[in-house]
Amino acid sequence: MKEKILIIGSPGTGKTDLGNKLSKLMNYDLVDEVPSSGWLSSNAEPKTVYVSNSITGAEVAKCLKEFTVIAVVNL
Repeated sequence: MKEKILIIGSPGTGKTDLGNKLSKLMNYDLVDEVPSSGWLSSNAEPKTVYVSNSITGAEVAKCLKEFTVIAVVNL
């Protein structure tokens, strides 16, 4: 797993809960409500879990390859 983790998905899917649990388990910082992939690519720090409602899978594939990405969906 890479040292920068990004959790993406629609509102209400449990991203923040997952981020809280994962960051505590791994002793990482948590940044909730990341505004954009541009902001993230410029400001991301190692050993941090980031949560976003607005970043898409296409954006991740294009410019956020240094992240472990977890996509959360409602079934």
